[in-house]
Amino acid sequence: MMAVVLLAIGILSLSGASTSAVSFQTMAQNRTHAIAIARTHLEGVRMRDPWTVASEPAVAVNAEGLPAATGGFSRSVAVTVVRTNLVRVAVSVAFPNGDAPVVLTTQLFRGAQVQ
Repeated sequence: MMAVVLLAIGILSLSGASTSAVSFQTMAQNRTHAIAIARTHLEGVRMRDPWTVASEPAVAVNAEGLPAATGGFSRSVAVTVVRTNLVRVAVSVAFPNGDAPVVLTTQLFRGAQVQ
């Protein structure tokens, strides 16, 4: 009888550890997708004319970074003017089951404005 109880406790411990491992793996995968989404969008923003770069409200996107109403990720862009010719761009991506969003930041130099 005691052996059965110990076996049951051991099996429950293993199943709990397995569940935790799957949960952490899923969160790591979501974080990896969020980083890829942020990096891709940040590169797209860097290709724009620095004088026209502006903040963007949060938009739901899928794992590929494409806008989707049912997307599990939320992407936004915050643009802050540091100096007349310098702006800071921060792309933030919130992901499912994440405690904090992934934020990638860069700075863009604004040269002479193209007329």
